[in-house]
Amino acid sequence: MVGTRRSAPDIMREILATSESSHTGIRYAVNVNFYQSSKYLAFLRDRGFLHERRTPTGRMVYSVSPKGQGLLGKLNKLLELLGSPS
Repeated sequence: MVGTRRSAPDIMREILATSESSHTGIRYAVNVNFYQSSKYLAFLRDRGFLHERRTPTGRMVYSVSPKGQGLLGKLNKLLELLGSPS
């Protein structure tokens, strides 16, 4: 292992592997702070890898789009080739 910090592809893979969830749920599942989760969620949403919708109760939830599923598969292959420990 090169370092102890996770790479951006590692974090994006973890976000995309999370089932439909709120910002807070994703933040806890992926174990990143609010700033980091906001940055990654916006990046993935703006490029069409995540769908964002508001529930009837007003909660914002994120789910993986078909394009995001494709990216998740490619990230898994890339990280496997690189020998990522996670």
